Amino acid sequence: MVCVRKQNEAENEQIAAALVAGEEATPKRFCRVKDKVTLNAENPKFMPMIFVGGACKDISVVVAYLHQL
Repeated sequence: MVCVRKQNEAENEQIAAALVAGEEATPKRFCRVKDKVTLNAENPKFMPMIFVGGACKDISVVVAYLHQL
């Protein structure tokens, strides 16, 4: 389970969940340079997701990760 805090913006390199084009949000490493947002998966098998303008919305910052043993 991932606990998130709704925010208007995430800081670079924070793990955030962003809703993109109405799809399900998944935690990714957030990086913004000017109007370009890149969401990088921790798993190198997944390609970065790159968005320009306001395509990346509804950002929540991950504040806790809980897993069951």
